[in-house]
Amino acid sequence: MLPPERPLYLHFMVGQLGSLIGNNFGSKDVERALKVLALGTQVPLYCPISALWEAQAVRTETLEFVRLLMGSGCLHTVGYTGSIDEFLDTRIALYAHDRDQYPTYFEGRRIKVLRSLPTTDRKPSDTTSVMTKALGAWTRGKLPARSHPAALDFDRALRSTVQQALDQRETQAITYPYFRPLVAVSGLPASAAENRIRLEIYLAYSRHYQEHENADIATGLPGLDYYDHFLAQDFPFHDIQLLNLLLRFQGLGHLISDSWYRNRMTWDSLGEFRGWGTHRRVSALLRVIIDAVSSSERTALVKLSRLAVRQRLRVVLRPYLDEQPAIAPDMPLDRVLGGVEVGLERTIQRMRSNRRLAPTLLQSRDALASINVDVMLVTAIDVETAALIGLFNQRHPSRTKRLFVGDKTYFDLGKIRGARIVLVQSETGSGGPYGSTLTVMDGINAFNPTAIILVGIAFGVDPPRQRLGDILISRQLLDYDVVRVGTGRGRRPAIVPRGDRPSGSLRLLDRFHAGLLDWKGAKVRFGLILSGAKLVDNVDFRDDIVRLAGGEAVGGEMEGGGLYASAHRRKIDWIVVKAVSDWADGRKRQGKATRQRQAALNAAEYVLHVLNRGGFDRE
Repeated sequence: MLPPERPLYLHFMVGQLGSLIGNNFGSKDVERALKVLALGTQVPLYCPISALWEAQAVRTETLEFVRLLMGSGCLHTVGYTGSIDEFLDTRIALYAHDRDQYPTYFEGRRIKVLRSLPTTDRKPSDTTSVMTKALGAWTRGKLPARSHPAALDFDRALRSTVQQALDQRETQAITYPYFRPLVAVSGLPASAAENRIRLEIYLAYSRHYQEHENADIATGLPGLDYYDHFLAQDFPFHDIQLLNLLLRFQGLGHLISDSWYRNRMTWDSLGEFRGWGTHRRVSALLRVIIDAVSSSERTALVKLSRLAVRQRLRVVLRPYLDEQPAIAPDMPLDRVLGGVEVGLERTIQRMRSNRRLAPTLLQSRDALASINVDVMLVTAIDVETAALIGLFNQRHPSRTKRLFVGDKTYFDLGKIRGARIVLVQSETGSGGPYGSTLTVMDGINAFNPTAIILVGIAFGVDPPRQRLGDILISRQLLDYDVVRVGTGRGRRPAIVPRGDRPSGSLRLLDRFHAGLLDWKGAKVRFGLILSGAKLVDNVDFRDDIVRLAGGEAVGGEMEGGGLYASAHRRKIDWIVVKAVSDWADGRKRQGKATRQRQAALNAAEYVLHVLNRGGFDRE
């Protein structure tokens, strides 16, 4: 079964790990790993801000790549302090006893590239106090069962020494050099004691940062298999060696291995594409392939080491991989990803010929091949789109980002109360290649939303009882173009409605009803909304279609029928939320810009008000 996707904590960036394994990997290894994870996954990547300062083996060129990843929104740093100067002040105080091991803190005010890497996410507790508690819990914990008596004596004495050091600690950082003096006089084997203390420090540190975002780690860097098994939760889905194998066979070997400077144009566009559209499908296909091969070998893999598991999976994969030509330098990333998607689809087609792989491929591909967004907002004209984007940017500054999927532009509006929101604009009406029917269907295929909200302006039908700006919400929808035209008395046309009167989803109606409890804006009216292809601006025609609906309608618009057709077909919750901008009475042009702007803003305000109350995320 496919595990949920989690953020990835970049444990291999952490300095304590280099001390544990003797710095078996360097700057190039780190850069290649970051490239594989940026291309082969679509989850957030993060590391402690301190890791970047303490990674002495990481050269300036790789730190510049880290800065690019941060600027693209692919990677973020986590820390307890705010400004760089505050961060350096705390580090200098903590590491005064270990200055030789952490020289960058004492030279840091002069290191330009490091000062340009800010803390982008603050955590509520400082790492040192958390590690102190974790090590204290280890010293008081149960000794390993079935150990040799000599090993138990060593473990007991080591824990006592560590606890003694913790009892004496004042403000020093939790690093091995702090414990070294007491280890030296304890009579314990120095090398064994150092390795065990460094391991416990590393695990306490890493688990603290993992828990910050309930993250997994990437596995497969040289020399890390032993340490990975303490922290990895979803192996082998984020295994760098397996992802690297699959990407290299799609022609990305040079993009991964060469200096990122040589393909700067490609990498500069990462933020525009990562996590959306083609890239998200590529990431999903990689998970499908890894899930299929690991599931088919699950029984055989149970007793194998991670190294052996990885080798076994490579052997299983190899017959289905067809090496593609290397991509051209500086190729646009959207073209790179398009080629990778085609190649991975071909790999899956070949794998389906294997009876052991086929069932898992079908199950996991159905589960992953779509892109999961919680709410998709749909508009039809510029004033509606501008009202929503302006309002979101006002309430949530710097959040909106353009996304390009196929020939459509979408707007990522970020998350509200845990729900991810995207916006797309169709043309007016439901029909045609860019009308709401196909626009909504394309959005469903790209993002797999659980709710679709059509937002914008409508015409009112009852001027004595309604006001311009009133917000209309679809309890039901009627397509007034779907009728039977018969012959009545005097051979006059007899028009009988034949379309459905679908009801909006119970979940969305509930959310929008509940939003009234603390709403202080324009009047909100729930009822039947008329929808059709005609731009209605004739009072007689308006009254005719209102009578056609039995006099129950509260207003009308042009895109709701397409929304319903696509959402209903895919069993997705939908609702129409539009505000009155005119009366469809022949005076639509009078004060048009002002009235439309206010109506669009009213509808957008209420939608944002309801979204802010929660209840739209998948969980």
